[in-house]
Amino acid sequence: MSKTFLATFALISTASAFTFIAPPSVSNFCPRSRTSLPDASSVLPLFSTPDFNNVDNLETIDANDLEDCKKVDDAVWRRGDLDNMDSPLDAGWRQTCESMIQSTANGCGVEIGGVTWDFGKITIEVPSTASSDDQSLLAKQLNEVFENVKSDDPDVVDCLVKHSLEIRTPGSQNLIVTQQQFDAYKGFDVTISTVDPMKSNRILKGKLVGRDSMDVKITVNGRVVTVPVDFVKEVKLPSAKTEKGDPFN
Repeated sequence: MSKTFLATFALISTASAFTFIAPPSVSNFCPRSRTSLPDASSVLPLFSTPDFNNVDNLETIDANDLEDCKKVDDAVWRRGDLDNMDSPLDAGWRQTCESMIQSTANGCGVEIGGVTWDFGKITIEVPSTASSDDQSLLAKQLNEVFENVKSDDPDVVDCLVKHSLEIRTPGSQNLIVTQQQFDAYKGFDVTISTVDPMKSNRILKGKLVGRDSMDVKITVNGRVVTVPVDFVKEVKLPSAKTEKGDPFN
């Protein structure tokens, strides 16, 4: 069972793929009755239609001209400025942050299994042998380093404001979790379980193409399928096959 230790949180504002609008409350709602119905004139409409007959020179605009509505690359579900959150994993500011994390871990005597970037989150994996005290010490030291960071690169300072920090230990062996694992298992058969706000959850099977801070990509029947990291519940390798009488299983 994987254990997770939250080190710090940062409140960030991001563009969401879906917008949920709560219906307006209606104080004079009248339930249906078998014997009588309320007079239509006494019930306020939920929505009123604007009177366009009295509007002169109504300006029309193209949504694609608005900065917050512009598509980002080929991802039709992302619009607006991502503010460097989609930078490559080998971007200079990411490498500088990883060096800071590694140096801090060395000072605490805690081994790091890898650093994984998500949209707005940095996950640090430590061995299952790392005690709770070790994880607490690492979290405390990283908080101090991040709060007092001094860098000539504004992207490094900006990064630490936008990202939360998570420390965790390894989970199930057939789960692909860290960036190192995603890089190592490229070309392998995997299964992706998705979860999204619209509850259109799916299970996708294909060959792993790769992963970055934004998406996981697999090929399904020769076609590349892109799944946003925020919608990925888990990525699994196939279960090991066993044969009857195998003394090792």
